[in-house]
Amino acid sequence: NPSNIGLLGKGRINDFRALTVISPSIRNQNLNVVGNTNGSRLGGDTLKLFLDIKNFLSPASGLLINLSSSNGNVELLDNQVNAGTLNTLENKPIGPFRVYIKPGVLDNEEVYFRVDYASNGNAYTDFEYFKVTVSLDYQTIAVNKVISTITSNGRVGFVDEDGTIGTGFV
Repeated sequence: NPSNIGLLGKGRINDFRALTVISPSIRNQNLNVVGNTNGSRLGGDTLKLFLDIKNFLSPASGLLINLSSSNGNVELLDNQVNAGTLNTLENKPIGPFRVYIKPGVLDNEEVYFRVDYASNGNAYTDFEYFKVTVSLDYQTIAVNKVISTITSNGRVGFVDEDGTIGTGFV
């Protein structure tokens, strides 16, 4: 599957390494996206991406985190963070990674990002993906105890007919 390289896993399982190598295991637990256009993430906006990472296994020292995207509609302004040391089961907020959304981006375009982790003198390396939808053509509005999504296509509650994008009317 050449078109899926890096998306289907990390290779064969090495039982010996699994039982003998002591390694960190760092994963993003939460993504927070902050922009200047009331959550719409429009072209011309600069987003700030914040990650909450957690290390599940052995301590990681000299942890470097790199963000990348192959999408031509975004430009990474700040793409590397030195996170220092991350102990076993420790959580740490990371960021911001600043991402410029270029004008002309399509409505509701999904932008995929890759996060690369390297620590312990590059003895540990790993990666994971996440996506951010930009140039939203809908807004979710919450006032007091009322929440609803308003769309550019005249619908209230959900953007699509399947009811998968939006909050409905709560």
